[in-house]
Amino acid sequence: MVTRFNPLGFEQRPNAPQHGGEPRRLRASRRRLRADCWSTWADLWTPDNNAQPQYDVAWRAFQAKQTTEFIAWQADIVREYARPEQFVTTCISYTRPAVEDDELTDALDIASGNPYYKMQDSLTLPDEREVKQEWKTDGVWSLYQTADWMFSSKQSPFLVTETNAQSIGAPWENRPAFDGQWRQAAWALVSRGARMIEYWHWHTLHFGTETYWGGVLPHSGKPGRAYAELARLGAEFDKAGNLVAGLEPDARCESCTHVRLLRWRRRRLRCVIR
Repeated sequence: MVTRFNPLGFEQRPNAPQHGGEPRRLRASRRRLRADCWSTWADLWTPDNNAQPQYDVAWRAFQAKQTTEFIAWQADIVREYARPEQFVTTCISYTRPAVEDDELTDALDIASGNPYYKMQDSLTLPDEREVKQEWKTDGVWSLYQTADWMFSSKQSPFLVTETNAQSIGAPWENRPAFDGQWRQAAWALVSRGARMIEYWHWHTLHFGTETYWGGVLPHSGKPGRAYAELARLGAEFDKAGNLVAGLEPDARCESCTHVRLLRWRRRRLRCVIR
């Protein structure tokens, strides 16, 4: 007999206890969400374009729980084969609604993520624009806030396992950094606790969705200005060494439920700088 799960994480079985023709858990869920307009699991809808904040928050909490449990399961498998000196992490896409990073990282040795950001004029200061923040953030302040968000996951330094090499995004949005911006962004991340900066990716792909998602090397494979600036950055990191390793910002996270409500109302990032 198949067991189904509804989006709120309540288990439904064909032989579940009934009360007045309605499963008890379903009745309890309806009361909690003030959702008297549906009576079967089939009436539940996905959270996309949802107008009910309580329902959206419950959906996202369930999705985040599944992600956390899955990553913990994977981390346990990896540790069975890892050497004692090796660490376990995963690259987190922090702006995904199905991520509860402070809980997800409990199973990891160090937090890691992919702070992608818009380059060129988006890194201009002063900046008085009011722009929508998405997976690729827009504005100097948002780059710093993303870094603080990553630090706050475990309240400790973190790894950048992906970030901008050349142009990042769709082929019609090809905006590689101005000279000097790769170094500025990298040092900004280090100043907020990054212990490593990795770039996506090494050699620009010749096919697929990310054909124009530029790597450190262009399609030709010949080093250009992106390679030259990142090589200079690597030399700077090597020289600075322990002087900048493990810098700590003053960053904290809001409560999970409060953050989800903020996302629903304003689609804002979750980390708050004191």
